Amino acid sequence: MTDFLGTCMMLCFVVCYLPQIYKTIKTKNSTDLSGGSMVIGIIGNIFAIFYSFSLKDPDIWLIIQSVVCLILSIWLLILWKLYLKK
Repeated sequence: MTDFLGTCMMLCFVVCYLPQIYKTIKTKNSTDLSGGSMVIGIIGNIFAIFYSFSLKDPDIWLIIQSVVCLILSIWLLILWKLYLKK
């Protein structure tokens, strides 16, 4: 049951980035995105990775979710900077 819940958690957190990445690529517009929010999300995912590894019994689902979300957050930040209209 724990593995199932971990998988569900990971999928929800990972999938939540995909619609925004898709919309940003499709419209080539990122003016509605908050760069500060993305940076805070990146920092939070880095802390989550370190926290996961600091546990006596590291939680593999939290590690996977945090690493994938970190990658997606960085990708979204790059898209935000790339498509930011001045």
